[in-house]
Amino acid sequence: MLEGAFRFHCRHDWRGSLQNLEQAIAINPSLAHAHILLGLVLGTVRDPAALAAIDTARQLDPLAPPVSLARALCLSSWQRYEESESEVHRMLELNASFHPALELAADLFWLRADPRALEWERRVWAADAEMSALLARPDPGAALSDAATCLHRRAENRYVSPRVTARLLSLSGRIDESTSVLEDAIAEGDLMQIDFVQMAPSFETVRRTSRFAQLAAGIGLPDAD
Repeated sequence: MLEGAFRFHCRHDWRGSLQNLEQAIAINPSLAHAHILLGLVLGTVRDPAALAAIDTARQLDPLAPPVSLARALCLSSWQRYEESESEVHRMLELNASFHPALELAADLFWLRADPRALEWERRVWAADAEMSALLARPDPGAALSDAATCLHRRAENRYVSPRVTARLLSLSGRIDESTSVLEDAIAEGDLMQIDFVQMAPSFETVRRTSRFAQLAAGIGLPDAD
């Protein structure tokens, strides 16, 4: 299973990852995490079998937040946002501080221009004093843009996940900059969360661009439908 995760996240070898995970499941069908990862790989390549794999994981481990996270991502990629939001609520009921759930909740609010989006974004960054101060501004667009610029500057001196920076750039409408961050990360072999880039609501606008289509084609991913 570790090899499947490595091929998925580090090598973008979708076929090799799927084969390894299927082998791991054949050896141990009760390994819930293997089914979750299988669902994420299938969702990343836009295979509708993703949900079946995740549902199997739920049967094995009904209360695991990663099951709901994987399901929420897949549902979002197919624009089934109400169902995705239900999974987010499920995660937060189990763990109110589960960071990926807070992020996805904010994503979904931003997607529909809900006035509560900025409040949820502040929850995402509650442990970061500098980002919290920037997001305290009342203007959502300015707050997001300033926060994205802050992360970009941090990355000059220390590691900042390019996926996280690209997310805020995307949400603030700086699509070209967001795509540039993703292109650089892939060129440098950064261990980023390609499943989030391919499925999370925050990248929906980015995924609709020709630049992202070229990026996706370069690593063997289908572009947005």
